[in-house]
Amino acid sequence: LYVPDNEGYLLLKQAMKNGEPIVVMLKRVNQNFRSATGYITGLSSDYPDQGEATVSITIDIDGEWTDVMV
Repeated sequence: LYVPDNEGYLLLKQAMKNGEPIVVMLKRVNQNFRSATGYITGLSSDYPDQGEATVSITIDIDGEWTDVMV
């Protein structure tokens, strides 16, 4: 999961709270990007003192993954 800034994280929290779908992009080595629509069912974060912040997310994918040309 890549969230570039706090605004993006807040939008994810809002989508989960409101039951709104999000678009998920997946990239693997030597493969095209793939996308799917999904719903966030779990989102947690940890900000330890003197440590790295981490975010965990659970997404239920709704439908099929499709190839995307980027």
